[in-house]
Amino acid sequence: APTIDLLTAMGLAAERDRIARQYVTGFTDILGPGVSILKQWLSQHPTGSLDGVVGMHLEFMARWPDSLIERKCGPVIAEEARQRADLVLEAGWPSRPAGIAAITELDAWLRADGHRRNPGTTADLVAGTLFAYLRDGGSFPDL
Repeated sequence: APTIDLLTAMGLAAERDRIARQYVTGFTDILGPGVSILKQWLSQHPTGSLDGVVGMHLEFMARWPDSLIERKCGPVIAEEARQRADLVLEAGWPSRPAGIAAITELDAWLRADGHRRNPGTTADLVAGTLFAYLRDGGSFPDL
């Protein structure tokens, strides 16, 4: 039987796991910047909801080093993933050829090394943000 409750356990892991941090901060990354970032991307790409979701994912990666990558590969690789995502955005993804090339390169780099650089924590934050957006009445008319 558990000796501590879920929030206590999440509190113990919050410094090294961004999902655990969500539990102890009231899901601030998801409900604060997460939903705002998604809405911004969707307003900039009204007929391309998929681009909006991918853009949000890139912004999350560029903002916060992925804690799953950090656990599996170390802080240097997690920071490199963050920087590579930032470069994709700086290169103008999705509307500029340099941005398309940069995301293709990022994708290949993330998949290399047996998929060890999979940004799984970021994917969880994206899923939580999508849930919060839909729960609050948001929609994706083109999907």
